[in-house]
Amino acid sequence: MPPHRDGNITNSFQRKSEGQGKTKTEEPTANSPRDAPTASSSREEDKNNGKRRISDSPPTDERCNVKALKADAPTHLSSKDLAPNWLTATGNVTSTTLSLSTHQGDLFDQAPPNCLLVHACNTQGSWGAGIARTFRERYPKAYTIYRDFCTKEHNPRYSPVLPGTALIIPPVDSGKSQWIGCLFTSAKYGKAKAKPEAILRNTTPAMQMLLELIRQADEITELRMCKINSGLFGVPWEETQEALESIKVREGWRANVEIWEP
Repeated sequence: MPPHRDGNITNSFQRKSEGQGKTKTEEPTANSPRDAPTASSSREEDKNNGKRRISDSPPTDERCNVKALKADAPTHLSSKDLAPNWLTATGNVTSTTLSLSTHQGDLFDQAPPNCLLVHACNTQGSWGAGIARTFRERYPKAYTIYRDFCTKEHNPRYSPVLPGTALIIPPVDSGKSQWIGCLFTSAKYGKAKAKPEAILRNTTPAMQMLLELIRQADEITELRMCKINSGLFGVPWEETQEALESIKVREGWRANVEIWEP
């Protein structure tokens, strides 16, 4: 089933579009509690002139401009920002498969600005152990966005985040300039984590979605990843590596991922 998209996202990216800077006022509906415009609402419309929320219109092929991010309004990109048929509607499949290059060093300390740091996550909103805990300690505000996405935008019990999807979070922590990428490869964690074969099945579509979300955020410079799934999820790295390297790269996607290990 394709990821669900709703209109409850509060985040906003400034789009690079031909209509940027033009005034466009939405007409109130008959059922709207704000039928009569006020001075404050007019000022707000002027303030937001040339901008629109991701959820205000169907996803387009336009890219996001991270310069529009507001410190008091953390944002993210997820399956909700893609059309239901996003994979088939994306650019043509090339003959290139995803390439992984291995590097020695600390994933965090050597990460340059606007680099995307990627790890595998559960859909319950927990970064409680393993490398996920290190992500939480180093990027606490990014963790809050991830947790709220799993527990407020979704409901772990009734409408959980779908495994096989992805989330990217722009720089929101003070003094940090890295993006955070979450691959939802297991619904739960600990003893309730998914079986290795299910985690591997989720890894490929999650990575495909991540690559498409990266395409929409043109400020990301590099894509770095730990050996996902091989820690507390218990999947041998060689099996995850095979799944990742089997992905056919589509037009506009990044073709190389750096794998960092201590």
